[in-house]
Amino acid sequence: MWIVLALLAALASAGTSLLLKRAVGQAGVVVTTVAFRAVGGVLLAIATTLAGPWPATTPTFWRAFAVVIPNEVGGMLCLSAALSLGDVSAVQPIMGFIPLLTMVGGALFFNEHPSALAMIGILLVVLGLYFVGLRKGSSALEPVRAFATSRASWIALLATLFWTVTSLTHKVGIAEVGAMPWATALTLGSAVTLGIRPEFVRLADSRQDALAAHIERMEFLGSEVILHARLEIGNAVLMGADIPSAQPMRSAYVTLTVDSAEETERIYRVLSEGGEIFMKMEQTFFAKRFAMLRDKFGTSWMLLHGNP
Repeated sequence: MWIVLALLAALASAGTSLLLKRAVGQAGVVVTTVAFRAVGGVLLAIATTLAGPWPATTPTFWRAFAVVIPNEVGGMLCLSAALSLGDVSAVQPIMGFIPLLTMVGGALFFNEHPSALAMIGILLVVLGLYFVGLRKGSSALEPVRAFATSRASWIALLATLFWTVTSLTHKVGIAEVGAMPWATALTLGSAVTLGIRPEFVRLADSRQDALAAHIERMEFLGSEVILHARLEIGNAVLMGADIPSAQPMRSAYVTLTVDSAEETERIYRVLSEGGEIFMKMEQTFFAKRFAMLRDKFGTSWMLLHGNP
């Protein structure tokens, strides 16, 4: 039975992602997330009411509720920050370790030891989630190597830990009031929390070196294109849009002057991944760091950290 329920949950999750894709482009992350959870919470509340009387809450329920809400919101915030700072191919595989960590947590805190067959199944799920997030043609160790250079990987790991705590706390809450009342409380509680403090989900925007993006999408000839994009990198602003039949820039370069050698090298690593390097990052007579390259989207860059 649990296999059937797991498959149904996976199908529901995939359907939710498809529905949210367009909604996020139209209304943004904050409004979409709050609306989705608020509507879902109301529907769950109606279904729970129709199923019978609501169970009485207990002190254990409120303690579990107090634990699960900050961890649920923390996981959402960390995942959003990780995706804004790094590639999906480096972030998504890390999230695949949640089932494994949950199994370990269940053994440590609830004395639940899965059978050998269940352990094999969990490991196969972890491997599947890990490899499905890899970029085509990349090394299987790329997400692991990213920990040495990318803060996004560490933030994604923190999101994984948040959601592991959430998964373990679900067991306590469900044991106290049942699955439906607990799901209702969790969904409405997180919606209210984000609705009261929506600036939480803009965590990455508060970082000086974070990439802030405002993107408007539209349908053009049956496919989704970018109508307007605004990218903020430090104090610099880049604006652009998809142009039908447009060709990548070849003879024009975007010159980016950076304040520190470390930040210049970080941007160089990000832009050169999957692209073409014309002049590798090095010290020259006119700059402490200088490089010329073309990123994987066809845009040519000059990166410069000048002499004092």
